[in-house]
Amino acid sequence: METFEKRANEADEIIEQLTKRISQLEQSILNKKKQTIVPTSSLSESVPLSTYEALLKENEKLKQDMEKQNYRINHLLKNMK
Repeated sequence: METFEKRANEADEIIEQLTKRISQLEQSILNKKKQTIVPTSSLSESVPLSTYEALLKENEKLKQDMEKQNYRINHLLKNMK
């Protein structure tokens, strides 16, 4: 049983090290990419990566707001019936 626990602890340590390394590599890649290609209809246009990420976050926030509003509208319609 002790060998099993020892191997499990070693596996956990390796997983933690690999997780940290993956995170470092992802950050390195993001830092190297200063621009990304964003498809717009049939043309492609260069947009700074930070701007693109900010737009993605704003888009997600707007989607959440829209879902909340749709829920409220549906709730109001049900109560009117």
